[in-house]
Amino acid sequence: MQKIMKINYLFAICAIICIQPFAKCANSEFQKEIKYAKEKIFPAVVFIKVISENFKSGKKTMISASGSGVVISKNGEVLTNWHVVENSKNIRCLLYDGTALKATIIGTDKDTGIALLQLEKTPNKTYKFAQIATSKK
Repeated sequence: MQKIMKINYLFAICAIICIQPFAKCANSEFQKEIKYAKEKIFPAVVFIKVISENFKSGKKTMISASGSGVVISKNGEVLTNWHVVENSKNIRCLLYDGTALKATIIGTDKDTGIALLQLEKTPNKTYKFAQIATSKK
């Protein structure tokens, strides 16, 4: 029994020694992919702060909520979730560079759960945006 344990122990050590360089390589490649995606997408991510109107117990109340979205065009269109802007009265977006801008709703679709916002126009400002691809490409 002790001999089998030693063989299993040696096998485990050999497996770790042999696999470790490959794991480091795979991990390194994975980290490169994550870094590339982060550098490409993070500048297009926005923090969204919303003031919504709600009626509870027959009283109108204002509720503050937040969410996130992604700028999808150089003109400042932002894709977000429908529930983030549901019943909103005031929408503000904080861009990656620290710029805070008002936004308006262009359209919503409750069934698919998405909403499209338009950042307020700022002279000579283009926005860093994420390109949306199709699964066919």
